[in-house]
Amino acid sequence: MKKIHLRKQLVAIILIAIIAVSAPLLSSCMPKPPEEVEPIKIGFPYPMVGAYAADGQEMWRRITIAVDDINAAGGLLGRPVEIVPADTKEMMPEDVVTAFKFLSTAGVDVFITDYAGEPADVHAAMVYDIPYFSWNDSRTAERAIAENIEQCDNVLRVSPSGREYATIPYEVLTDVIPYEYPNKKIAILLMDYEWNIDIAKDLREVAAADPEWEIVIDETHPYGATEYGSQLIRIREENPGLIFFITFAPVELVSFMEQFLEDPTDSIVYNPYTPCIPEFLELLGEEKAEGLFWGDQCSHYGAPLEEEFNQKFEERWGYTPRLSLTYDTVMLWAEAVKRAGDPSDYEAVLQAAIDYPYEGIAGTYKINPVTHVGTAGYDYIPHRFFQIQDGRDVMLFLHDKPFEGTGRFAGSFEIPPWIGK
Repeated sequence: MKKIHLRKQLVAIILIAIIAVSAPLLSSCMPKPPEEVEPIKIGFPYPMVGAYAADGQEMWRRITIAVDDINAAGGLLGRPVEIVPADTKEMMPEDVVTAFKFLSTAGVDVFITDYAGEPADVHAAMVYDIPYFSWNDSRTAERAIAENIEQCDNVLRVSPSGREYATIPYEVLTDVIPYEYPNKKIAILLMDYEWNIDIAKDLREVAAADPEWEIVIDETHPYGATEYGSQLIRIREENPGLIFFITFAPVELVSFMEQFLEDPTDSIVYNPYTPCIPEFLELLGEEKAEGLFWGDQCSHYGAPLEEEFNQKFEERWGYTPRLSLTYDTVMLWAEAVKRAGDPSDYEAVLQAAIDYPYEGIAGTYKINPVTHVGTAGYDYIPHRFFQIQDGRDVMLFLHDKPFEGTGRFAGSFEIPPWIGK
């Protein structure tokens, strides 16, 4: 009996020893609790302060919705997704470089943003292997990629070319809208920043090819300008039929419209992009914004995919969004990661993003494998052309076709209320 008992004790001791040795090995093979799974980190460089902060806040809200959606669905490849932000401040080159450098050391597997100070963002990102997905439709960013294409194998600009900001509005305003201009004079006022400079350059080219129209005013004002006395003196002398005021800073467009409306000329006024920022209409007011024309390649216009996003955004932030760019970009990257099977297999992720078009809220994303730039057009990412009427954005054209949709964006051209006063 004692021998049997001793034998049982010996077996127990051996079993305990085996368990003690094998436990760490077994635990490494077992699934970890959700809180212990290492997150996939998105590096998010964006402006938190300064003139671009309002736009940056919109970017933050959009990327937050995207990450929440991914995590609510079980994460990406079974792992939670986490945002690591970095402030690009006023987007001076040194601040952009610092932001990307910080993110590169923070364990991120991708850089994602709408824009981060072109072309500094392209130069800052291309020194790393980490993929950079941007919705920056700047021509400067496009050129920076083209000029450094061999080093930019990790840089994808999912948006189409920014040339559409000049060609489509010019065609619509000078040749399509049902309006008889008092003259064929054009005034161009622009903020001294690369994105604006490129649009103005493209605008000059299309205007130069049109013998009926003449650019009579072409002035660049410093970034952040809010006084336009000298420019308005010239505008009132020339009384141009068409004014292109090119900026993406709400305070600049608000200041110009307030001063212009003090003694308006019989001019159609057009601006790219800025009215899509909620802050613009809040600052200027619906009455003063009435009749303003604007357009971009990204604003909502009632497409079916917008509804679910809008609802989530409204529930979270309390108002209806006008853009979903950062959301689309995150989701495009996430789909590429799923196809690649590993967020750290950067080459496979980038290739998947190029090989497979993605149906997003803003349109169909198809990235050119040679230029690393998205595709423009009615069937891809179309340009949107709006007029503000009664505080809402009336859609007149979707790329080069008249908008025939219904709902809150439907409407028709109206002569701005300041004309003829």
